[in-house]
Amino acid sequence: AAGPAFEGACIECGMGGIAGAIDRVTVQDGKLEFTTIDGASPVGICGSGLIDLVAVLVESGLIDESGALEEAPGCPLNDRLRDDRFYLTDEIWLSQKDVRQYQLAKSAICAGLLALLDYAGIALDRVDRLLLAGGLGYYIRRENAVRTGILPRELESRVEVVGNSSIQGAELCLCSSAALTALSDLAARCEIVDLATSAKFNDEYIANMAFL
Repeated sequence: AAGPAFEGACIECGMGGIAGAIDRVTVQDGKLEFTTIDGASPVGICGSGLIDLVAVLVESGLIDESGALEEAPGCPLNDRLRDDRFYLTDEIWLSQKDVRQYQLAKSAICAGLLALLDYAGIALDRVDRLLLAGGLGYYIRRENAVRTGILPRELESRVEVVGNSSIQGAELCLCSSAALTALSDLAARCEIVDLATSAKFNDEYIANMAFL
């Protein structure tokens, strides 16, 4: 459930991180503002923009704890909410169905993280660093990832963005035999954890579905 929503799939106006994708959403002085990749005309919403938008709507009260899209008393953004959709432009919106897809995705990520820590017998307060890799990890705002429940609040101050770590690792292995040896040793110690059969994952998946 974690991947598609943040890659543009299953989101009605979702798209990948290409020119024209809304990648940042904020509220300034009661007005909705957003930016797009390359400053192009907006044509959809990519993963980082989706996270920002959901965070804005949660903070504004337009998404309640259960994930329902509804008007909030006195909210200046109420006029953008019509027919179970929140409109960024006349042609780009976030629907109630999109919010449900977001809940599935964010809960799967958080539950997976917590289930792996539980499997390893490591408490959250023992985690020194949480490394965010990849394109989405590079561009998301960690406070919004925490606010919407993608990451545990306890780890917010320990998040580090590392960019394209797979390419960096490949470069290290090509240039250093010691790095290749270290990688081989690490791979030999890896274990596969089947989250589908994990009771901890299932419990956390349900518990983290709400917006708290």
